[in-house]
Order: sequence, then structure tokens, then C-alpha cells
Amino acid sequence: SKKIKVRKKFVSPSSNHSSIFIYRAYFDNRSLKGTIRVLVISKCFSPEDTFLMRYWRRVLPLSVLPVERSCPWSWARSCEWNAHHLQSPKIHGIIPSRVTIIFNDDREVEVQVERRKPVAKDRLQVCVPPLYWYHDWPRMILFFELWKNHSPTFIIYANSYSKNIAKVLENYEKKGLVEIVNWPLLEKSKDGADPNAGLYRLSHSLAHNDCALRMEAEYGVLLDIDEYIHITRNTTLLEYSEQEFNQDKAVGSLIFPHNGLKV
Repeated sequence: SKKIKVRKKFVSPSSNHSSIFIYRAYFDNRSLKGTIRVLVISKCFSPEDTFLMRYWRRVLPLSVLPVERSCPWSWARSCEWNAHHLQSPKIHGIIPSRVTIIFNDDREVEVQVERRKPVAKDRLQVCVPPLYWYHDWPRMILFFELWKNHSPTFIIYANSYSKNIAKVLENYEKKGLVEIVNWPLLEKSKDGADPNAGLYRLSHSLAHNDCALRMEAEYGVLLDIDEYIHITRNTTLLEYSEQEFNQDKAVGSLIFPHNGLKV
């Protein structure tokens, strides 16, 4: 994570944004075609706050959108820090490899623009949001082995886990099945506040968005490490999904009911 640099020698006490954490910037040539999207963690912005993006001699406005649609999120109103993404207008011509993000005309930082990987047809990837203090290695093995029936690869976001979990992940990583993405704790902000104490589940929704942008398979699944999608028609999830999407071209995603396993 990167913090926007402060040019002035001080930040006004009235400022609500002594630090803004920029996780990653992507050029999106799929869902929001031709735009640059920047994933951000910050306190809520006001209508007066502005973001600009500068590259070469061009300066473009960036729209600010809370990942959870509202800020603060209605499920976690006491959490001061929230996930946002900044979105540029459509980029024409050569796509820049680096851009400068400018906040309220007086703070700026340069960030690298990541390219989304080409989509592989008829492939499935599973995204697992950040693991914290995770140690249940038998459950993790069960998770991977159950999902083998659907032939996916996995993107695992990791904050902290036990040595046994590390061995399990390394084993599946060597087989080419798992990509491990580091999801560290945030630094304290310039005013000494700890954003980790006021960020709902340390922003699992930002990880979901990053995974959707990082993904290189035609089909993606977002779920937790203790979840498995069971198809009763003796078919794979990929085959089932293709059938559902082909029936109605307007459908963009599928939601499965969640049921707990009881003994």
C-alpha cells in the first residue's frame, strides 16, 4: 500500500484525510473498457474532495465510488475507514504505464498502472478473501480437494497464517494451482490513527475487487475458505455456469444459496 505524499509542511486540523492508502491501479479493458481504476482505502470523502489523474500533458478527472456503494457502509457505520475505487474517463490512444494521482490540488503520488491479463476461455478461478491468523490446515486441504472436481485455480489473499498452513499453500502453489497475494496491515496514518482498527474485516471487499481485476479466467468465484459449491446434476460448475449464461445472455453472475453443514 502507498500513501499520498503531503507537499505542505502541515495538514490542516480540519482535514479528514491525513493519509489515503492506494493499493493498486489497473487499466480495465474488460468490464469498464478503456478506463483506469484505482483501488483506495480512506476515510469517507465529501463532495468538495477532488481527484485528478495526470500523465504526459493530460489531466483527467477521477470519479470517487465507495466499493460498498455508501460511505460509511450501512453494515459497519462505526468503521471510519472504507474501500473506494477511483475511475477515469475512457482513455484514448497509448495507455500510460504510470500516472500521477492528485488529491484536492495539493497532494500527489505517482502509481504504476497494471495491465489485466488476457482471459483464458473455459477456465475457472476461485478467489478467497484475506486470511487472518488462519491455522485450520485440515479444512484448507479439504477445501482444495473438494474443489478439484471443478478443475479451478485459486487466488488466495493472505494476511497471517500458521506454519502448517504455509506448508499446505506451498504444496498447492508448486502444483500451479494457487497464487498467493500478500494482504498486509496498513501503516498508521499521518495523524497517528490506526486504520486497521476501523476497517471492516480489513476491507475484504477491496480484495474481491482486486481479485476480479487480477483474474485471468473466463469464470470467477468469490467465496470463503469454508465454502464449496455443490452441483446436483452430476456436472462441473464450469459446465453448469456455461449452460446458465447461454440460456440468457443478459445474465452476468450467479448467486448460490448458502447452507450450513450439520451433523
